[in-house]
Amino acid sequence: MEGGKKKKKEEKKKLYFFFSSRRRHTRYISVTGVQTCALPICNMVKSGWEKIAQHVGLPLHVYGHPSLAHFSFEHEDNVLLTSLFTQMMLGKGYLAGDQFKASFAHQVDHVAEYLDAVSDTFMSLTDAVAWGEVSTRLKGPPAQKGFYRLTS
Repeated sequence: MEGGKKKKKEEKKKLYFFFSSRRRHTRYISVTGVQTCALPICNMVKSGWEKIAQHVGLPLHVYGHPSLAHFSFEHEDNVLLTSLFTQMMLGKGYLAGDQFKASFAHQVDHVAEYLDAVSDTFMSLTDAVAWGEVSTRLKGPPAQKGFYRLTS
């Protein structure tokens, strides 16, 4: 006792931290859940794009995160070709652009049907390039990237 006062015992509070890894079952640092299960589907699409483009002689660059694939036509009219691709795929019943985001809903048979449509479309794009008809085959203006149409 010091000066007749009882010294209070210092209370120590404990603080616990819980860490959870979202990387379970995958080798990719930022891929989780749906993305992990959808990787085989996305890889099918990416390799399908590459094989079809090579088969029809259409220069194509495939890139992107394993769960979000992109492609671009290696051609000076990339924007026009992408617009024509979307237009032609819409005619086949697909709302498709230059990217693919895999999900639980996608099944192998869906990808096979999609890639059949891509094959026909890539062949038509190859013909359009060869005949110089890319812009004349478009039924409307080409797609704009970003917020162009909102700011112009």
